[in-house]
Amino acid sequence: MTSSPRSLDLAFARQARATPDAPALVEAGRVTSYAELEGAAGHIAGLLQARDVGDGAIVGLHLERGHSWVAATLGALSTGAAVLPLPPSYPLERRRAIVAGAEPAIVLADEATPVPAELDAPVLDLSPGAGAVGALPERVEDGPPGASPAFVMSSSGTTGRPKLIVRSHRSFFHRLEWTWRTLPFRDGEVGCQKAHQTTTHAVYELFEPLLRGIPSLIVPDATVRDLEAFWSEVRSAGVTRLLLVPSMLRATLEEAAFTPPPIRALILMGEAVPPGLARSAVEAFPPSTPLYSIYGSTEASSLLAVDLRRAAREESGLPLGEPLSADITTQVLGTDGRPVARGETGRLHIRGPALFDEYLGDEELTASVVRRVDGERWFDTRDDVRIHPDGSLRFVGRTDHTVKIRGFRVDLDEVERHLRGLPGVSDAVAVAAPAPAGGGALVLHTYVTPSDPDPEELLRQLRDVLPEHAVPSLLRAVDEFPRTSSGKVDRRRLAQEGLSGEQRWSDAGRSDEERALAGIWGRILGHGEFSHDTSFFEAGGSSLSAFALLREVRDRFALDPAELDVTHILANPTIEALARRLSREREGHVPEDHASPGLVVLKTGRSPLAPPLVLLSAAGGTLGAYQRLV
Repeated sequence: MTSSPRSLDLAFARQARATPDAPALVEAGRVTSYAELEGAAGHIAGLLQARDVGDGAIVGLHLERGHSWVAATLGALSTGAAVLPLPPSYPLERRRAIVAGAEPAIVLADEATPVPAELDAPVLDLSPGAGAVGALPERVEDGPPGASPAFVMSSSGTTGRPKLIVRSHRSFFHRLEWTWRTLPFRDGEVGCQKAHQTTTHAVYELFEPLLRGIPSLIVPDATVRDLEAFWSEVRSAGVTRLLLVPSMLRATLEEAAFTPPPIRALILMGEAVPPGLARSAVEAFPPSTPLYSIYGSTEASSLLAVDLRRAAREESGLPLGEPLSADITTQVLGTDGRPVARGETGRLHIRGPALFDEYLGDEELTASVVRRVDGERWFDTRDDVRIHPDGSLRFVGRTDHTVKIRGFRVDLDEVERHLRGLPGVSDAVAVAAPAPAGGGALVLHTYVTPSDPDPEELLRQLRDVLPEHAVPSLLRAVDEFPRTSSGKVDRRRLAQEGLSGEQRWSDAGRSDEERALAGIWGRILGHGEFSHDTSFFEAGGSSLSAFALLREVRDRFALDPAELDVTHILANPTIEALARRLSREREGHVPEDHASPGLVVLKTGRSPLAPPLVLLSAAGGTLGAYQRLV
């Protein structure tokens, strides 16, 4: 082993042997020591090597985030293989597309997340003896330190197939070392791993504390979606560091009763940070809490960092920040390929160790964003930036149809391509519109022609192929699209005026509670295209906007948290159902729906003769597998 490991698994092995008895992971009250985690990873590595899986292979992880997911990640990396996150919650067609593109040598799963036969991939079931003690194989890097692939991350792509982004071990260390240098860990700290496994956020959340002998709390997806439960767990576990998507922080700070826990560092990444949110964060968190925003993408994550406490004072907006390491270089080029002067706008290019290796199996796509100049690889970020007179960089916008929705990258071309392939659709347009709540967040709206198809049916079909974050919050069938004077679809007009469409809500025959709830829904969703029995989530609501709904309903009906929490929203997702519960609350006849906080109505039956159908969710609490059945 080298004196300074440059691969994630080697660095973990060194830390595990230095602090074998220290806690490494905390999950649902279970504490896993470094020695136990190393043993579980070694066991999985042995199973892989027995099947001749090793250097250069790709190993799919069809596992929910948790102890087994971490052990499988470390075990696969220690054999020299690269990890392919394969979330069980993704629609089957999405998983099939990822497997078809990556062609993993094997897919790891367990009894809670069995691999569907349709994925057509060799499977290794980790259920029997997954925690058996073993030893990580001794591995010595060949070639430049950390140059071998570590992860293959899937992202939205213009072709309708997911982009498969290959990242080396080395490409993550510039960020890890920035954290260890700028915000060094102290004894007694606790990290927090809660990000979706297909994102680079998940890698940083896991390895920043893990490679420094600091335990990490693993927060399940269901808790992350419940803001009140999430912050409660952060407090009770004594978490000292958080990496958040700006939209999640904004939803948190909008809660009047929120008091920040005593954390040592808060990092924002995944979306642009509006100046107003930066100021709110500075005001909300004590001066002892460092606040940073980090810019980057899956291809080149964590490139530039800005100290929000200093930047929030600037009147000219927030800069993107300074490179995280001395070997990251930026260049802003004009349309002629030459550097632009201060005060001008151009496209941001980056070079350095943070860059991805390639788009797996797509040399043409790789060549479209990576160019070599004097032997150096430069990545075209496709972001337009302006060089401020002081030399700092200010984000202007994207040059393609890629947007960030709740921290996830969504390619609008991919959404349009899937819509055009659905029966009855002639053409489709997807636009990113400002979220009704404001604060710089975006939501996805889609429009199709002609006006005949049923939007609800189209949305159901989209859920079969697209991950949750890429499913539109609004889909409208229209006779024709607005056009510019040159005949192109006027996307700006759709984004600005798209919410002024047909209003399906009618007050006729509805109760006072229902009318009040409809007004709240309209403000939060930004439209009235719902009826008394439409699910809030089918109308475009998300886990974050559910908390805005919860807050407004509490205020309107003078309810305290004990009388109404997010589980009631989930159990009563329609206006009719929630109004009925509020009426019973007022009359003192409250149903015991806390006993089944995961109960979600997917669709209300119309026939009085048909008995209800009850379905059990997957291990991660997701219901996407049942959308097509419904």
